[in-house]
Amino acid sequence: MSISSTDMQKSLMKAAETGDTPSAIALISEGADVNESEDGGWTVLMEATSKGYTETALALIDEGADINMQLPNGITALKCAAANGFGKTVKALMAKTLGVFKDNISIVNDGKIEFIAIK
Repeated sequence: MSISSTDMQKSLMKAAETGDTPSAIALISEGADVNESEDGGWTVLMEATSKGYTETALALIDEGADINMQLPNGITALKCAAANGFGKTVKALMAKTLGVFKDNISIVNDGKIEFIAIK
């Protein structure tokens, strides 16, 4: 029995929502589109970063997720992590996409990201 494309995408979103990295990778390898967005533009990468699932987010990027995709209001996956106070996720995404060592990124975080500095 094969899973429909729509069901596969829903399962991929659920894997991102729960931080289930192995399932996300398996679904992508079976054909789920890592960059397909829901109505309104929400992506699996945004889902993972908004929940602070750093390892899942990094795996999605490794599988081809576009970190620059935006909602109509300009919100990106990085902004989702920052707005929800996930400093570890912000640092990891910045390090991965900017080629900056995580140790060179300083974040002041008190429930939300207040300041980011790159040395």
